[in-house]
Amino acid sequence: MPAARLLRLFQPDRETLAEIWGAMKSTEGQVLICGICIFALRPTLLRSDMVTGWLEAIDPLLGNRELRMRLMNIVVYALLPMALVRFVHRKSLLRDFGLQLPALRWLVFCLAYLLVVHPINWLYATDPELLARVPFYRPAAAGGAVFWWYQGLVALAMVGWEFILRGYLLLGLRRRFGAWSILIPMFPFVILHYSYGPMELWASILDGLFLGALAYASRSIWPPVLVHILQNLLWEVEVVYWFNPPAG
Repeated sequence: MPAARLLRLFQPDRETLAEIWGAMKSTEGQVLICGICIFALRPTLLRSDMVTGWLEAIDPLLGNRELRMRLMNIVVYALLPMALVRFVHRKSLLRDFGLQLPALRWLVFCLAYLLVVHPINWLYATDPELLARVPFYRPAAAGGAVFWWYQGLVALAMVGWEFILRGYLLLGLRRRFGAWSILIPMFPFVILHYSYGPMELWASILDGLFLGALAYASRSIWPPVLVHILQNLLWEVEVVYWFNPPAG
């Protein structure tokens, strides 16, 4: 943006205000504003005693913060933006935001990436601090039905995660920003992994770039969803059944 145009934002005249308003009214402007609000909403709901009370009334298990967080991912990161596409961004279709099925050739890229990254995950799984924390829903560490039930919930939550990041934000902003839209969802993606430690932080940067490029090229969230689910599943299976096998 030229310096003169940048200065106009701080000393706006009627023409500049009309330009800003026009950008905000566009689908891309709405996506950007709604995306910021969605990322502010989730932690607010997660910390809300009222929401926690409602969820516990539905099922006492939802009093667990980890399960509550996964449920929030499904509702806030998937169902809410889908509703926005349907009722707010009326000129767009859900397939414009990555819900269309990709060509089968993208499966090859997914499997190749998993083969390259999995040895890194193996080293990561040996971290003693992580071995004591994973799975984050601790009853699942006993393996068995609880472990696989929890992995199903995690998989659904990751569909939500990929839809808001690589579908709603990346593909929703693709026409305006082109390939630069790959970087926009990387910031919340990295921030969401920050609390898991430095190794996970660096891995999230690599994953964010690859998954973003994969969604951008395939115009679909399903290749990133597949990679994200399998990567997490393989890692947690190794932690629970190889490095920390359940007693008995």
